Amino acid sequence: MNTLDAITLPDDLVWPDELEWSPVEQTIDYATGGMLIIQEGVKQAGRPINLSGLITRSVLLNLRTLAATPAEHTLTFNGQIYTVRFRYADGAIAARELVGYADPDDHDYYETTLRFIEV
Repeated sequence: MNTLDAITLPDDLVWPDELEWSPVEQTIDYATGGMLIIQEGVKQAGRPINLSGLITRSVLLNLRTLAATPAEHTLTFNGQIYTVRFRYADGAIAARELVGYADPDDHDYYETTLRFIEV
């Protein structure tokens, strides 16, 4: 079961960029004499976690309430547990109604992207 704190998330959410992040940071430069300078280090935290999929309006409203206060959260996703924060700098939650209703109800679906950063 996928959850964010006490909120149950759909099981069919996907993490499309899961394998794009590298824990190694590297800079490459040249000294004034032409010598190659490579600096590398392992990141302590900061892995982006972007989850996408269809989420009902009721769950989405609960997520928006949770995101209204900056805090650390426990994300359980595909059997793994992560400590995360919403990534506000990139738009923490993006949601678009799947079908545009004048008066949407709690069971209507939204195409949603949740943006977190692992801390």
